This record gives sequence, structure tokens and C-alpha cells, in this order.
Amino acid sequence: MIERELGAGRATQRKLPIGIQTFREIREDHCYYVDKTAYIGRLVDEGKHYFLSRPRRFGKSLFLDTLKELFEGNDPLFDGLAIHDRWDWSVCHPVLRLDFSRGNFKEPGQLQEDVMAQLDAVERREGVGSDYAGAPARFSHLMEALHERSGQRVAVLVDEYDKPILDALEVPEVARANRDYLRGLYSTIKFGDAHIAFSFLTGVSKFSKVSLFSGLGLYFASVFSRIVSRKGRAYSSILGTIVRVAIVALSLFMGLREMGIANEIITLAFGLILGSAAIAAAMAFGMEGRDLAKKHMEQWTENLKEIDEDDPSSPKEE
Repeated sequence: MIERELGAGRATQRKLPIGIQTFREIREDHCYYVDKTAYIGRLVDEGKHYFLSRPRRFGKSLFLDTLKELFEGNDPLFDGLAIHDRWDWSVCHPVLRLDFSRGNFKEPGQLQEDVMAQLDAVERREGVGSDYAGAPARFSHLMEALHERSGQRVAVLVDEYDKPILDALEVPEVARANRDYLRGLYSTIKFGDAHIAFSFLTGVSKFSKVSLFSGLGLYFASVFSRIVSRKGRAYSSILGTIVRVAIVALSLFMGLREMGIANEIITLAFGLILGSAAIAAAMAFGMEGRDLAKKHMEQWTENLKEIDEDDPSSPKEE
């Protein structure tokens, strides 16, 4: 449906904000805008620190820019929107924003250089000096200084917090260094809580959940693969490999779902794979294969007992 405004005897068609991630530009150029500001009101009323994990091209950067304009008190941009009559426009909060959506962070030192450049730009714009060399100390000092100068707590906004890690996944040592560096930087948000009115971080990953599922998945895949292939028969190694691949795939699906990436597609794909495996197993064993299935289950159970007895870490009876 095309919305039109009538005026001066002619119709004016609004523009579609394709590729525009700046709230001010959308509003001042009279582009189409789906009003999400009612959600902002709920977020501010119900909490203080937020993290949003969603795939790219989901509108996270535009939402973050909307938050920036709101906390800075730019009243005219919100005229006619849901939040307008619910917001105290007499109060303006300083905004401290970091954006990692630009650039590439595969090389050592690129992240540190980028963070320092962003902090330099904020300090110049706000007229705040700093004698600190490290990014966490400078970030913390900025929050405190902006709070003291304005009398209002700071809104902290971080866009694509995890991109420096994702960019360097093919270079593990750089990815680990970037992760540790960001961990120190983001810890200042926790310890600077007294100076923060609102914080909002966006990204595409939940690394704690992914590492949890991948670790457990690889562990169980290894254990059950050993059980199945224990006897060393011709078909046992093949079955062991199939079991290992299946469990690793399961852990991958679980991890992707926790990351919120293409949930519907993942659910459908896993359902199809699981259904196909069930049909294949039914066809392989058939109604006459119950005794064979029972025999294999007994063998696998016995193998599990033997592995447990061989494991030096398992408790032994005195």
C-alpha cells in the first residue's frame, strides 16, 4: 500500500528508506518509517541494560540511532510518533556510542586502533580531555566526565559488539586477542553503572551459548562414537562415524538456534534430517529386526561399561 499526502493540488509519494540507517535522515526526508518508538518506551520503563542479538540487516543500527536521537532530546524528529507524548523533552542525556560495523578486524592491532580513534572523536566533540592510555580507562573516564558536566547519566550504545571477533574467526589468535580486549572494554559498563542511564548493545552472536553447545556436542559425539565402534567389526567404524556426525550436527543446530539465526529454516532442516534418519532406521531393521536391534543395544551397553572401567578418571570400588 502506497501512502500519499495531498497538498497544493498534487499527491506526494514518500520515499522508501532503502539502505538508510540514520533516523534523522529518514524523518527529515519524509521517508516511510515503521514506528517502533513505543517499544523504546517499554524498554526504558522496564530496565536499564539491554543486549539484542539478531542477524544482520535486521534494523539494529537504525534502532540504535533512534535511541541516540531520543536521549539527546531531538524533539522535532519524533513529532507524531508513539514516544513523543511520553518522553520528558526537557532532559537531555549525553550519548556515548561505539560502532564496530565499519572496518575489518582480521589483523592484529586493528581493533585497538579503531577503538582509540572512536574515543578520540568523542573526546574532541565533547571537549573532554584524558591522560589515560588504555581504552577501558578512557571509556570509564568519559562516562564519568559526561555525567558530571551535564548532570545527567549517560546513554551507552554499542553497535555490532561482536564483529571484531567474527571478522577474525579464521585467525584464532587474533580472535582471542580481540575477545579479551573487548571483554575489558565492556566491563567498564558494569563498573560504571552509577553514571549510566541506559545501555544497549547489538550483535549477531551469543558466544557463551555457542561455546557451551559446541563443547558438549563434541564431547558426547566422541563418547558415543567410541561406544558404537568398540568391537572393531567391519560395520562398527561406519556406525561410529555416523553417530559422531549426527551428534555434532545436533549441537550445531542447537547453537545456531541460540544465536537466533534462521530459526525456522534450521528447525525445518533438522526435522527433515531426523525424519529421514528415522525412516532409514525403520527400513533397515524392519519388523523382523527387533532381535538384532536388541542384540546391538546390549553390545553397546556392555561397551559403555568397559569404557567406564578403562577410564582412569572414573571412581573405582575399593
